[in-house]
Amino acid sequence: MRKLRLRYYHPNFGFTLVELLTVVAIIAILAAIAIPSYLKYVRSARSSEALANLGAIQTYEESYFSEEDQYVSAGANPSTLPTKGERLPFNADMAGWADLGRIMPDGREVFFQYQITAGTANGSASYSPATITHGSASGCSNIGNSNFSTVNPGNLGIPDTANTFWFTATAIGDQTGDGKCSLFLAVTDRPDITVEKKIE
Repeated sequence: MRKLRLRYYHPNFGFTLVELLTVVAIIAILAAIAIPSYLKYVRSARSSEALANLGAIQTYEESYFSEEDQYVSAGANPSTLPTKGERLPFNADMAGWADLGRIMPDGREVFFQYQITAGTANGSASYSPATITHGSASGCSNIGNSNFSTVNPGNLGIPDTANTFWFTATAIGDQTGDGKCSLFLAVTDRPDITVEKKIE
């Protein structure tokens, strides 16, 4: 008895080099558009941390003032400026911060460096302290839309009337690692928070 030999036809399912290069080119174009937009969205989302924490700082400062008749200063915290989206632990036991209370849990990792400067005005165009230094300015070649590493309180619109107590609270972070820092600034008795270079 004769055995039947079956022959199977295998069609060519491969792709040509031109087709593969076309697909790769399309994917590269989509990535070039999508990735920067995604990174911008991520940096913008991080800024909500700064806005929320500065709002809490304002509340705690006003509470402290109601009991002590003055505002309290607190140094740059974390002590190192976060860069490139890194998160560093907040030290709630640092001088000044501990006086305000638990603004946030000790060791909580944050994207920004926070600082509070408190002072007084004497009504003769002078303030104490005379200048405000924002955080680890050495980590930023530029803070906000200009060099805000040092600024006069009067330039922030703080009233120059005798025996006026005031404070500023800042959040600074170099989100892109280019030395240009975002600046979030809260000033006494103002509900709004000044934001410069939100996603830098």
